[in-house]
Amino acid sequence: MASTGDKNTLLSTNENNDPACFLPEGSESLFQYIQEDLKNEANSDPEELTEGNYTVKVFLKAAEKGKIDYALKILEKDASLINCKDSDGYSALHRAAYNGHDHMVKVLLNHGADICSLTENNWQPLHCACRWDQAEVASVLLQNDADINAQTSGGQTPLHLAATYTRDNLLLEVLLMDKRLDPNIVNCQNQTALDLAKRSGKESLFELIEGSVNVQW
Repeated sequence: MASTGDKNTLLSTNENNDPACFLPEGSESLFQYIQEDLKNEANSDPEELTEGNYTVKVFLKAAEKGKIDYALKILEKDASLINCKDSDGYSALHRAAYNGHDHMVKVLLNHGADICSLTENNWQPLHCACRWDQAEVASVLLQNDADINAQTSGGQTPLHLAATYTRDNLLLEVLLMDKRLDPNIVNCQNQTALDLAKRSGKESLFELIEGSVNVQW
């Protein structure tokens, strides 16, 4: 029988060690979908699906897909999974953030997810939200005291990423209106976010903060 207190074991205690028995009623088809998704990942990943990592993978996949009922049911059985990570250091919060699942992000934070959790490349969930242009998620994270000036291994702040990748103005506005922002941080290429914004034609937005902080033009 698998122990629910050990995050490296399966949650299930039924005869077939099937985590689906702990999921919400009527979710069997969803479970099969995620299970197949995980198997496809295993086929291209040398790390196979074993009893030691299976429940972690199911939980991370549920967060990535925005399946709140799924994630909550797993956390009911093992709350220590809230900050588990994949082999690259991405937590459930990272995955929910980059896919834009703001409601899942709120649920994970309410259950103790580490808002400053780091990947292998020192990406926090806010970096993920900004890299994939998820303004609503970025707003939620900032409201919960995410570090707006945190830098990745390459020196990129959330603002650097937003200036490079955002497709509209909303994400940049969310960041630029935050009073904690330091817009003059440079990355490993000695570039500020404004330098990157000039390349993508978004530099005019930086005028939003020109009067409140000293933006180095």
